[in-house]
Amino acid sequence: MLGLSGAEWSLGAVALAVNGSSNGLLPSRFHVPVGLLASATTSYLASRAGAGTCEQGLALRTIPAGALYGVAASIPIAASLVIGARSKHSRPMYAEETIKAVSTQRAAYEVLVRIPLGTALPEEVIFRGGLLGLLLRHHSRPTAAVLDSLLFGLWHVTPTLSRMATHGLTKERTLAFRIAWLALTIGSTFVGGLALSWLRLRSGNILAPWMAHCTANCAGFALTRFARR
Repeated sequence: MLGLSGAEWSLGAVALAVNGSSNGLLPSRFHVPVGLLASATTSYLASRAGAGTCEQGLALRTIPAGALYGVAASIPIAASLVIGARSKHSRPMYAEETIKAVSTQRAAYEVLVRIPLGTALPEEVIFRGGLLGLLLRHHSRPTAAVLDSLLFGLWHVTPTLSRMATHGLTKERTLAFRIAWLALTIGSTFVGGLALSWLRLRSGNILAPWMAHCTANCAGFALTRFARR
């Protein structure tokens, strides 16, 4: 099924564990420890299955290229989010009440610690690191990137469903609308996964997609938080 090996399905199980812990199964204080543990477990499982540091995008010699591509990708991402926050058409997407309600200290923790280490790092190490590295051993680059990104899109089903209520999408909306919204989210994260996979393959290092991922999530959080002002 999907052409995945046993090792790849093992990484999928790790991804599901991270997904569950980030969406209500564990208190928020465990998100970062679980994310770091999942990252280490993913790298270990992938290496046991034959994917070395280079195949996982973890080689030290490729860090400069990863940083360069990460900065180049982060600038337009941040700029587009700022433009979106200022546009009346997309401004409702920056109105998540759970983010607006957090304290300044909590907001700083989210942007500086939880998002980079508890969300972006495990997702990148799992999907653009270990899983992509293993897929590349059995598939061409395009096929591996598509499979990896498809799983990345499906991984976002649970967080999307949990956020629908905060955006008011479960109130006075038809089932067809909610399904369409879910499909749109999965599709957009699939495309985002392809872009992150391209960054990883082009730069050779996981740092590039991690930086882009951090920028997207942290900037989105900060803009939503400051939208209350």
